Amino acid sequence: MDKLLGIEKWQRIDNCVVKKILSFIGNKKTYQDILDTMEHVKICTKTISNIMKNAKIDKEYYLNKTDKKIKIPHTLYIQIDGTYLKMWNEKKTGKKKIKKHSIFSTVYTGFDETKSTEKRPVIANKLGVIELDNIPEYIKKNSKLTNFVNKLLTLITSYYDINDNIEFMVLGDGAPWIKNMAKFIQEYFPKNKVHYTIDKFHLTSRFK
Repeated sequence: MDKLLGIEKWQRIDNCVVKKILSFIGNKKTYQDILDTMEHVKICTKTISNIMKNAKIDKEYYLNKTDKKIKIPHTLYIQIDGTYLKMWNEKKTGKKKIKKHSIFSTVYTGFDETKSTEKRPVIANKLGVIELDNIPEYIKKNSKLTNFVNKLLTLITSYYDINDNIEFMVLGDGAPWIKNMAKFIQEYFPKNKVHYTIDKFHLTSRFK
């Protein structure tokens, strides 16, 4: 059964739980928020920290996988953000505080009108990709983000039905490396219109 579920011999947490925790981190939930939400799973802060430390950048983390190509009404929205997570790295030589850099992207086709309410909008056809690393040099040097770009483009081409009439909207916090993502997507889809804008959360926070 473990082999069927893709669980290693030493692993004590189901992969679905790991992905759920990673998605919470992507939504900027604190460790305590995650513990409160997943109380039934019986995990602790050290468990969450270990999941983050053991995540590898050469492994693809796709959230909400689907076997069918998703139809896009008009625009494919690509929300991108990055964050640093502080944690303790325990080794034989001692305990050291490290920073773990995480990049998250949520891709969706707009809002689900059947599920959305006036107070709680629900985004439609949401998929996601995650990359984790220890303060990667490509962020510091603002280079082409090769690993992350490849994962994101693979997700888009594998799961969404793209044609020349589809437009892309890249949303971020204004960071130069996120702005450059729009350029990379335009290079990959030269016949499509690609836009960039600051997302609602970061835009409104600038005026508070």
